[in-house]
Amino acid sequence: MSRETILNTLIEAEWPKLRRFFRTKVPDADVLDLVQNTMLAFVGGKLRDPQKARAYLWGIARLQVLKHYEKHRRGSEPFDSKIHTAMDLGPSISSRLDRRDKLVRGLQELPVEHQMAFELRYCEELSLEEVAVALGVSLATAKRYIAAAQAKLQDVFGSDPADMRVAYLRS
Repeated sequence: MSRETILNTLIEAEWPKLRRFFRTKVPDADVLDLVQNTMLAFVGGKLRDPQKARAYLWGIARLQVLKHYEKHRRGSEPFDSKIHTAMDLGPSISSRLDRRDKLVRGLQELPVEHQMAFELRYCEELSLEEVAVALGVSLATAKRYIAAAQAKLQDVFGSDPADMRVAYLRS
C-alpha cells in the first residue's frame, strides 16, 4: 500500500476521531490546529511499518497534546504526563465543553497518559498493541494505564467502558 493510500485512508477514518480525542484535552479553538499538525507530522514522518500506521498516527497525536500542555503550562514545574492531569492546566477545558461533562471531568482527573490510554482503547478502538505503540510504552504498561483508568472511572460512574464509550462518542 502506498504512503498516499495509507494517508487518504487514515484521514478519512481517523480525522473525526482525532477531533474528538483533542476536544477532551484542549480548548476548542486549538482542536483543528492539533488535528492538522498531527496529519502534517504524519506526512513528514518516517513510517517504518505500514502495518503500524494507525498506531504511529496516534503516537503523533499524543505528542501533539504533550507539546500543547508544555507550551501552555502554568508555574515553574515541568509538565509530566504520567502524573499531571488536564485539570492541572486550568478549568478552561471542562468549562468549554457543554456535553459529556461528567465523563470529560472524570477523564481529566486521570493522569494524561492514563486518559489517553483509556480513550485510545475504548473510545477510538485501538488494539492493546496499538495503544502501547501510540504511547511509546510496553504492552504491560499500556494495560496498567488502562486498568487504572477503568478502575477510577468505574468508581466515579459505576458503569463499564462500553457505557462510557457511548457518552464519549456523543458529540
